[in-house]
Amino acid sequence: MLLFFELSTGSVRATHEWMSMGLMVAVGCHAYTHKKVFVKYFSQKLRMPMLVGLVAGVGLFALSYNDNYAAGEMFDAAVDAKLVSVAGVFGVTEQDAQTALEATGLTVNTDQTLSDIAEYNNADVYDVIDVLVAMKQSSH
Repeated sequence: MLLFFELSTGSVRATHEWMSMGLMVAVGCHAYTHKKVFVKYFSQKLRMPMLVGLVAGVGLFALSYNDNYAAGEMFDAAVDAKLVSVAGVFGVTEQDAQTALEATGLTVNTDQTLSDIAEYNNADVYDVIDVLVAMKQSSH
């Protein structure tokens, strides 16, 4: 859940990736050592739909491997947009956004993108977004 919603990265992501690799190796070894049972199981006609579903799932995964999530595309577009354009997405005016960001110690120009603001201030872009999200939440 942390990785899906991009709430945590770093060691969580690395641990998840390495544990996934270990699990894949274990599943592969298990399938190899029990291949006769798998062949016998999937050779029965009643099991054919399951086999077709498995092959289709693997095929669809292979076809969609390089696709980007729409949320990722939207996030990239938002952080590469100027503050003057993005402020409305957070339900605030550009001046209110600039004031709130400056109140946290960031140097801000409304002609900068969110990623430019973060880079200029040696901050993470998520810190900039957190301030804007907090503004939207406090206005409700």
